[in-house]
Amino acid sequence: MELVKVMAREACVGGKSAVRSSDRARMIGVDQLCGQLGVYAFYRMWTGRPYPHEYLLSRYFANMYKTVGDGGSDVPPANIDVKTSCMRVKKDPWSYYMLVDEREFYPSWIYVQCLVNEIKEDAKEAYVDIMGWAESKMLVRGGCPIFPQKYAIQCDGLNPFPQIRWMWRPERTRRPYGDEVRDT
Repeated sequence: MELVKVMAREACVGGKSAVRSSDRARMIGVDQLCGQLGVYAFYRMWTGRPYPHEYLLSRYFANMYKTVGDGGSDVPPANIDVKTSCMRVKKDPWSYYMLVDEREFYPSWIYVQCLVNEIKEDAKEAYVDIMGWAESKMLVRGGCPIFPQKYAIQCDGLNPFPQIRWMWRPERTRRPYGDEVRDT
């Protein structure tokens, strides 16, 4: 959690918010922490490692060019953008919407939705749900009644991630599906 907090502090450079207006400056620390928690959780799921060096590398380059932006990619150089929302209201997570601002919307892009439990900057832990993913063609402009100017899809319409099995233990001599593997 401390690593993510450091990266969130590094990412606090202002800029525009996709959902906030007048309270942006006051909430930027919590918003950045929420966003970094989602990206970090995605990297953990994607790599199968508790401290993915890919996350650190992507943040290293993002921190070098803070005012440039990431060009819509949280997994450089891939076309993957992780969107994270903080669940401030106790409601069904599947009823939340993944929102993408027009300036962050790219054709042939993959958007991942994460939801973080309500969090404060001094939190010691956080819970992140990786809800699923959508291709850009699945998002509808005006698809969320609260934010009609955004591209959106409700979480219950997202594609689930397939089960990922990590088989990089060298001592394994059999694959889970039964094929023999030779030790080299």
